[in-house]
Amino acid sequence: MENPFRQEYYKNIPHEKIKELYRNPRLRLPFDPKDLVMFLDRSAEGTPEEKARRLRTIPYHHRSADLGITTPINEFFPSKDGKPGMHHVYTQFDIKGSGFVYPEDHESKKHGLKVGELKDSPEAVFVPESVETPMGYDILGLLDAGMIQTTIERSRQLAAKGMRTEAVAGVYEISVIRMNGKDVPVKEFKKEAVMFLQDQLAELKRGVDDDEIEILKDKIRSLKTQDGFNPAIEVRCMRSVLRMRDLKDAPDVARLELIGEAIKSLNIEMQYLGKEKRFNIETSEGKRDWLEFITYWIGKNTGIIHSEGLAHMFLHMGNLTLAGEVVDLDSVQPVVKTGKGKGIGNESEPFFHKTDEGYAYINRGVGEHRLPDDRFGLPKCLIKDLRDACFSFRMFLKNVPELKKDIQRKELAQKMIDGYINGFGNHEPFRDIGVTKEALISALAVIAEEVIEKGVYYAPIATDDLAV
Repeated sequence: MENPFRQEYYKNIPHEKIKELYRNPRLRLPFDPKDLVMFLDRSAEGTPEEKARRLRTIPYHHRSADLGITTPINEFFPSKDGKPGMHHVYTQFDIKGSGFVYPEDHESKKHGLKVGELKDSPEAVFVPESVETPMGYDILGLLDAGMIQTTIERSRQLAAKGMRTEAVAGVYEISVIRMNGKDVPVKEFKKEAVMFLQDQLAELKRGVDDDEIEILKDKIRSLKTQDGFNPAIEVRCMRSVLRMRDLKDAPDVARLELIGEAIKSLNIEMQYLGKEKRFNIETSEGKRDWLEFITYWIGKNTGIIHSEGLAHMFLHMGNLTLAGEVVDLDSVQPVVKTGKGKGIGNESEPFFHKTDEGYAYINRGVGEHRLPDDRFGLPKCLIKDLRDACFSFRMFLKNVPELKKDIQRKELAQKMIDGYINGFGNHEPFRDIGVTKEALISALAVIAEEVIEKGVYYAPIATDDLAV
């Protein structure tokens, strides 16, 4: 059977080059997550096992690796208001921000990169343009310590509400990275990036684009200060490190193997939660049971996110796992911005409404999806979540032929809707901007029927600047 994974060598970062930023007090771990602070070293082949470890990498996961083992890890949330606390069971470990793998396959619309463009790149690559980071640049292979903080807070908040998501075990800032087999101080790497931007700035100054000049100056200032990019390694737990995208892109002969790994993890989870539920990859009914389970939970996870007044905004196949989890929560932002008084000067903000306390409108933190969408008249950031979750399943079902005989599309569409309703509960988090829970459920019912049940193509939700 063709193996969709690859083994890469990783070496530990010296402890004196590591600063612990966070350690999850709710996880019962069999080891210190600090011991997993490792970085890619392609030159380490043949190195003794005690000095270099082979970790599993997956083509679509360009800055992470996993241990390739399945072991139960418990997380307990304390009880509140007389209600029992949440108990989550994870089965796999993932290390994120540990170096750039599969550079030859990397493509990224957000960075303007095509497949093959970064072939033979080193373990960290500075990219001067990025629409997803507050700094306006990115470093491929690395993870910014500041952006992880959102993941820590959101995973704790949402898991406490019952959401299936990642658990951050620990976060460790590193002062050294490894490139071409050599330890390189982060300060030196940043100096190289600054020199690159200064060369760009020199070219721009010959023109008259003052806005572009200021943008470049801001990036340079960011790299020179602690407020900018500071690399960190995130050690996290999941029920499955495999994403829907992995199954879509895997070789035909490997797909059932990947589903089998996810089902094995789910069965361990059920066992340690004391539940009788088990999944079986050997039968058509068993695969259908698994498919309905993850569809229901992606719907429920989305409902929980929205019930908390939040939007994820990137519920694509790369952020949905084969165990029904939503991961990579650094993009999750509040939808509603409130203020006291009359809101003078804010009246033109999307979904501006007067409230008993003052006023409310769409938070700018959700980016370029703040206006009402053309079809439902609801905030684009919320409709985008509903569309992306459903469209992920459309793509998934279309590209995994091994499941075609097990698919009952109408039932899957209903599972998505039922999960969303259950996750949303009785909350009305968007009331202040005039958006009701029922309006969102009605929109999802239409989208799920068209996209999941009937397989209709639903174009991506246009950004505001393209729609106006």
